[in-house]
Amino acid sequence: AKAWKAFKLSAVSSFTYVETAGLLFAGKLVGDSARLTRTVSDPNTDGLDESVIDRVGPRLDPRAVAGRLTGFDDAQRVAMAEAVLRAMSMTQDFARLVLLTGHGSTTVNNPHASGLDCGACGGHTGEANARVAAAILNDPGVRRGLAGKGIDIPEDTWFLGCLHDTTTDEVHIFDADDLPA
Repeated sequence: AKAWKAFKLSAVSSFTYVETAGLLFAGKLVGDSARLTRTVSDPNTDGLDESVIDRVGPRLDPRAVAGRLTGFDDAQRVAMAEAVLRAMSMTQDFARLVLLTGHGSTTVNNPHASGLDCGACGGHTGEANARVAAAILNDPGVRRGLAGKGIDIPEDTWFLGCLHDTTTDEVHIFDADDLPA
C-alpha cells in the first residue's frame, strides 16, 4: 500500500503510468484510423433518422425565425447569383450539370484524421453555402433575372450542392433527387 501511494504521488511515475496505459489503446487507434472500429460513420448525421436527413436543407424564402429575419428576396437572390457566377467567371457555355462543392471533414476521435481537418471555415463545412448557391441558381425567377444581366443559363443546366470531405476524400452530392428528368 505504501509503494502504491508513493507511486501515485510521484510526478515522474504518473507520467510513466499514463504513457504506458496509452499503449493499451494502440489497437483501437489503429482500427479507428483504418475505419475498422469507427463507432460513428458520419458525425454530422449520427443519431438522425433518414427521413430527417432527407428533409434537412436550405430554406430561401424570407421569414422570421426566433426574431431574426432569414432568407432572401428575389432581388437579393439575383444579385447573389450574378456575383457568384461572375466571381467564378461562369457567365457562358454552361455544362448540363454543375457541381458547386464546398469542403469540410468528419473526424471521430482519431488523431491522424484530426491532423487532416480543415479549420479555414472556423470548424464549419461549406455544405450550406454550396446548397444555398445551387438552390438560388436553379430558381427559374433568378435565371430570368440573370438573363436580363447578360447571363443566360440553359434550361437543361442544373446546379447541385456538394461537399468534399477532406479527411476521407469522399464527395457527398446533395439534393440529387431534385434533378429534372
